[in-house]
Amino acid sequence: MKCDICGIRDAVMFIQEVTPTSTRELHLCAECAAEKHISTEGGRLDVSLGKIFPMRPENRLCRICGLSLADLRKYRRAGCPNCYKDFASEINAMLFGSKKNEAYKGSLPRRIAGFRSKLEDRAVLENSLSESVAREDYEKAAVYRDRLRELDRLDD
Repeated sequence: MKCDICGIRDAVMFIQEVTPTSTRELHLCAECAAEKHISTEGGRLDVSLGKIFPMRPENRLCRICGLSLADLRKYRRAGCPNCYKDFASEINAMLFGSKKNEAYKGSLPRRIAGFRSKLEDRAVLENSLSESVAREDYEKAAVYRDRLRELDRLDD
């Protein structure tokens, strides 16, 4: 059998990667194994499998439950709470897509519609206040501070 890398010399080493969903084999000649920094000195195999079999993103697994990224995408369910940490960026991409930083513009129940506008007003005023203080425009900062206090009084 020929080496999978060079395709010229006979393979003297056979390495197999077995995952829950697939099996891959790699046949190497002595020269290609040396190029990949695979050592067989003293009758022991010394190698970093990550260098030989690069981890494909869809084959990444949760460290706790073993759920693969491919299964997460397929079933749209996490296997355990740790999946949310291990696949955070992928989950955000699935949920939000290209609309990651956009605010929700849909309808709201009447009982919280006013609450949402107060929260938005508060956030805008707080940002304006901090920007005014950073620019050392204390007159505007005082106006924003007073408006925030008015909002506080309305909440009580």
